Amino acid sequence: MSCTGEYNFCVVAGDTLEFVIRYKADDEYVDITGYTTRMQLRTRVTDEDAVIEATCTITDALKGEVACVLTPEQTALLVAPPKAKSRYFYDVEFTNPIGKVLTIVSGSIEINLGVTR
Repeated sequence: MSCTGEYNFCVVAGDTLEFVIRYKADDEYVDITGYTTRMQLRTRVTDEDAVIEATCTITDALKGEVACVLTPEQTALLVAPPKAKSRYFYDVEFTNPIGKVLTIVSGSIEINLGVTR
């Protein structure tokens, strides 16, 4: 059982991974004006250092909307021959203007080595 929304992704190395989160509470959008967001990937949840920090941008504060992106350059770095795939864990944190932190979504991202290079 997860205490956050859980979403798992699969992407080919060198492709863009982009997804949108809409923060709701009691079936109502939460106004996230003044919030900050961040997303990190780790090989193991217990690892001290993040492998990559993704870009998460508030796209519609009144509807609690955030877009998170891993660039083609970032996904390309996450798997290399002889490995054909790698798996990472991530979460997305929101921090409100008074410093309260809330993890909204978490899961795993599988990166597969592509054929076309």
